[in-house]
Amino acid sequence: MEAMRPATKLSDTLTVDQIATITDEEMIRWRFDAGNIRWLGFVAAAAFVAAFVQFLIAFDRIRTAPYVMSMAVVHLAIAVVAAVFFGELAYFERRGRSREPRVPIHLISRNLTPWVLAFFIVEFTLLTIYPSSQKETWVVWAMVVHWLIIPVRLDFSRRLALHLSILASILLNALLLGNREGQMLPEFVAVITISTITFFIGAGTSRRLRRQTLEDWRDRRVQAREQMRMREELRYAREVQLSMLPEAAPSTDWVELAATSLPATEVGGDYYDYFVEDDAVAIVCGDVAGHGLGSGIVLASLRSGFTLLRETLDDPASVLQRLNDLVVQTSRRRMLATAAVLRFDRNTRRATIASAGHPPVIVRTSRGVESIELFAPPLGVRLPYRVPSREIVWHSGDVFVMHTDGLYEWQNEQGEIYGLERLAAVIAGADGLDATAVRDAILRDVDLFRGATPQEDDVTLVVARLR
Repeated sequence: MEAMRPATKLSDTLTVDQIATITDEEMIRWRFDAGNIRWLGFVAAAAFVAAFVQFLIAFDRIRTAPYVMSMAVVHLAIAVVAAVFFGELAYFERRGRSREPRVPIHLISRNLTPWVLAFFIVEFTLLTIYPSSQKETWVVWAMVVHWLIIPVRLDFSRRLALHLSILASILLNALLLGNREGQMLPEFVAVITISTITFFIGAGTSRRLRRQTLEDWRDRRVQAREQMRMREELRYAREVQLSMLPEAAPSTDWVELAATSLPATEVGGDYYDYFVEDDAVAIVCGDVAGHGLGSGIVLASLRSGFTLLRETLDDPASVLQRLNDLVVQTSRRRMLATAAVLRFDRNTRRATIASAGHPPVIVRTSRGVESIELFAPPLGVRLPYRVPSREIVWHSGDVFVMHTDGLYEWQNEQGEIYGLERLAAVIAGADGLDATAVRDAILRDVDLFRGATPQEDDVTLVVARLR
């Protein structure tokens, strides 16, 4: 379990895309490197202590054996560099890569295994070649280093190369130190035996970790690929939904239109559209309960219904009445949707408002600001009811604002709700502005109010100004 802790932390730095595309060999290398980083930080610190002790001993012998001091200085310099790099790399990974490293550890982290092999070979050679009054010192280091190699995660061929290199170093040191007597044979046999035992123990643990890694990462890779597939489908669903919204407001010489829709997730539950018929303009605004893929499906059905019934929008209440049956039949699961239709007639200069549970339409006229709320259940209820409507006379300069509840229910960091009163005050203060400017003023005020509070619901806003 110890070997898995750094690997888990290391894998947390990978994105879903990286996990989905990583190969088996890359998985193994990541897992092996994670375990080696932690172990090498400890071993490098121990090697520095051993090199420092050798340096102190050589300092006492500097007059009688000056070449020993040179060897000790070289060893200490190498040990310091190794301790700094491996120690910083271990600390960097333990902190979850949340800080900038103090040394360029990328020089060794990109291809860690060769540096691990070189570290053990060089350290072992320097430790054993150091002249000592005890002829058996090299044997002690041979025993210790072989056991230190066991936790190092390596594939079979590299582990074999490491053990053979250490044995070759032992043979070279023995020749250089003149250890050719027959009485040294038992020590050589013991070292070879220890090397063989530690080789198979280390190979076995690495093999077991390799198998566990493949099982663990293959499951993660399947999950990551599934997440990518779902993300791609949601992205496509979002594109489809955005294509349902008007690319631009229709251009007419008697009414200005401006709108925006901000989904809280990849697929939202809000909808708006314009329908221009001769000397009439109808604006529809809908909000399916919740947000996500299910809401998007009901929303698509609602949009199709409005499109098919566009020729009857001169009676908005009857259109909403018929759409109630459509929402009911869309899903066996009970789905509710609010909707409102605002229709302007240029000839009669009348505005007709019909609403099925939708937030009030806010109207600014020369007499002030009024919230027109028509009380009715939302679409999708399975009880008979009639959709209410209201007609009002419009004049040039009047402003009509349709919106969904995500706008006025937005909370700030103190838990306060934006509210319809504040929305009406912003509209009242936007006197003389065109439809686009009114929309932007509302959005700026909402953004100022909410601060850093994240969006939790879909927001749709439609502004119409009569000329």
